[in-house]
Amino acid sequence: MIAVYYYDGHFYLPTCVRSMTGMVGITDPITTIAADNRAALAEAIELKAIAGNATLSNADFRAASDTALLAAMRLPNRQAFYVKAQRWSIVEDDGVYTLIPFKPAVLRGVVEDTEHAVKLDAATFAEKAIEQIYGQIGR
Repeated sequence: MIAVYYYDGHFYLPTCVRSMTGMVGITDPITTIAADNRAALAEAIELKAIAGNATLSNADFRAASDTALLAAMRLPNRQAFYVKAQRWSIVEDDGVYTLIPFKPAVLRGVVEDTEHAVKLDAATFAEKAIEQIYGQIGR
Protein backbone atom coordinates (compact mmCIF):
# COMPACT_ATOMS: atom_id res chain seq x y z
CA MET A 1 0.00 0.00 0.00
CA ILE A 2 1.13 3.51 -0.83
CA ALA A 3 -0.47 6.44 0.99
CA VAL A 4 -0.62 9.80 -0.79
CA TYR A 5 -1.76 12.95 1.00
CA TYR A 6 -2.24 16.42 -0.46
CA TYR A 7 -2.34 19.62 1.55
CA ASP A 8 -1.45 23.24 0.86
CA GLY A 9 0.43 22.75 -2.41
CA HIS A 10 2.41 19.67 -1.36
CA PHE A 11 2.11 15.90 -1.56
CA TYR A 12 3.16 13.79 1.42
CA LEU A 13 4.02 10.11 1.09
CA PRO A 14 4.66 8.53 4.49
CA THR A 15 6.16 5.10 4.98
CA CYS A 16 3.39 2.51 5.36
CA VAL A 17 3.93 -0.41 7.75
CA ARG A 18 1.92 -3.46 8.75
CA SER A 19 1.41 -5.08 12.12
CA MET A 20 1.74 -8.80 12.71
CA THR A 21 -2.09 -8.94 12.58
CA GLY A 22 -2.29 -7.10 9.23
CA MET A 23 -3.22 -3.60 10.41
CA VAL A 24 -1.72 -0.78 8.32
CA GLY A 25 -0.11 2.30 9.84
CA ILE A 26 2.11 5.17 8.74
CA THR A 27 5.41 6.44 10.06
CA ASP A 28 8.68 8.17 9.12
CA PRO A 29 10.31 8.78 6.76
CA ILE A 30 7.87 11.03 4.91
CA THR A 31 8.60 12.14 1.36
CA THR A 32 7.38 15.70 0.68
CA ILE A 33 6.95 16.90 -2.90
CA ALA A 34 5.77 20.24 -4.29
CA ALA A 35 2.52 19.82 -6.20
CA ASP A 36 4.02 21.22 -9.40
CA ASN A 37 6.68 18.49 -9.57
CA ARG A 38 4.85 15.61 -11.27
CA ALA A 39 8.07 13.77 -12.16
CA ALA A 40 9.19 13.68 -8.52
CA LEU A 41 5.74 12.48 -7.43
CA ALA A 42 5.78 9.66 -10.00
CA GLU A 43 9.28 8.64 -8.91
CA ALA A 44 8.31 8.67 -5.22
CA ILE A 45 5.23 6.50 -5.89
CA GLU A 46 7.31 4.02 -7.88
CA LEU A 47 9.98 3.88 -5.16
CA LYS A 48 7.32 3.25 -2.49
CA ALA A 49 5.93 0.41 -4.63
CA ILE A 50 9.38 -1.16 -4.95
CA ALA A 51 10.06 -0.80 -1.22
CA GLY A 52 6.79 -2.44 -0.17
CA ASN A 53 5.51 -2.35 3.40
CA ALA A 54 7.57 -3.64 6.29
CA THR A 55 5.89 -5.86 8.86
CA LEU A 56 6.63 -4.73 12.40
CA SER A 57 6.35 -6.50 15.72
CA ASN A 58 3.25 -5.53 17.65
CA ALA A 59 5.32 -3.36 20.02
CA ASP A 60 7.06 -1.54 17.16
CA PHE A 61 3.77 -1.08 15.32
CA ARG A 62 2.16 0.49 18.41
CA ALA A 63 5.14 2.88 18.63
CA ALA A 64 4.69 3.97 15.00
CA SER A 65 2.65 7.15 14.83
CA ASP A 66 1.06 9.53 12.35
CA THR A 67 2.13 12.52 14.45
CA ALA A 68 5.16 12.99 12.18
CA LEU A 69 2.79 13.40 9.24
CA LEU A 70 0.76 16.02 11.11
CA ALA A 71 3.97 17.85 11.98
CA ALA A 72 5.23 17.73 8.37
CA MET A 73 1.92 19.21 7.20
CA ARG A 74 2.00 21.77 10.01
CA LEU A 75 -1.49 20.83 11.15
CA PRO A 76 -2.44 21.30 14.81
CA ASN A 77 -4.50 18.11 15.28
CA ARG A 78 -6.13 15.13 13.59
CA GLN A 79 -9.43 16.95 13.08
CA ALA A 80 -7.70 19.63 11.00
CA PHE A 81 -5.94 16.83 9.13
CA TYR A 82 -9.24 15.11 8.27
CA VAL A 83 -10.88 18.35 7.18
CA LYS A 84 -8.02 19.98 5.24
CA ALA A 85 -5.95 17.15 3.71
CA GLN A 86 -6.93 14.94 0.79
CA ARG A 87 -5.90 11.29 0.79
CA TRP A 88 -5.54 8.39 -1.63
CA SER A 89 -4.23 4.86 -1.31
CA ILE A 90 -2.61 2.90 -4.08
CA VAL A 91 -3.05 -0.80 -3.37
CA GLU A 92 -1.41 -3.65 -5.25
CA ASP A 93 -3.06 -7.07 -5.27
CA ASP A 94 -1.52 -9.81 -7.39
CA GLY A 95 -0.05 -7.33 -9.89
CA VAL A 96 -3.19 -5.21 -10.17
CA TYR A 97 -3.00 -1.65 -8.82
CA THR A 98 -6.02 0.29 -7.58
CA LEU A 99 -6.19 3.97 -6.65
CA ILE A 100 -8.67 4.50 -3.82
CA PRO A 101 -9.68 8.04 -2.85
CA PHE A 102 -10.98 8.85 0.62
CA LYS A 103 -14.09 10.83 1.55
CA PRO A 104 -15.41 12.32 4.80
CA ALA A 105 -16.90 9.74 7.18
CA VAL A 106 -20.44 10.13 8.48
CA LEU A 107 -19.45 11.25 11.99
CA ARG A 108 -15.80 12.33 11.64
CA GLY A 109 -12.58 11.26 10.01
CA VAL A 110 -12.39 9.69 6.55
CA VAL A 111 -13.26 6.40 4.88
CA GLU A 112 -12.31 4.78 1.60
CA ASP A 113 -14.46 5.93 -1.32
CA THR A 114 -14.60 2.53 -3.04
CA GLU A 115 -17.26 3.75 -5.49
CA HIS A 116 -14.62 5.97 -7.08
CA ALA A 117 -11.71 3.52 -6.95
CA VAL A 118 -9.83 3.21 -10.25
CA LYS A 119 -7.96 0.15 -11.54
CA LEU A 120 -4.52 1.02 -12.90
CA ASP A 121 -2.36 -0.79 -15.45
CA ALA A 122 0.74 -2.21 -13.73
CA ALA A 123 3.10 -0.79 -16.37
CA THR A 124 1.85 2.79 -16.03
CA PHE A 125 0.22 2.79 -12.58
CA ALA A 126 2.20 5.76 -11.20
CA GLU A 127 1.46 8.06 -14.14
CA LYS A 128 -2.22 7.06 -14.26
CA ALA A 129 -2.56 7.49 -10.49
CA ILE A 130 -1.09 10.99 -10.77
CA GLU A 131 -3.52 11.91 -13.55
CA GLN A 132 -6.45 10.83 -11.37
CA ILE A 133 -5.09 12.57 -8.26
CA TYR A 134 -4.47 15.87 -10.04
CA GLY A 135 -8.03 15.69 -11.40
CA GLN A 136 -9.37 15.35 -7.85
CA ILE A 137 -7.33 18.00 -6.01
CA GLY A 138 -9.57 20.62 -4.48
CA ARG A 139 -12.81 18.71 -4.87
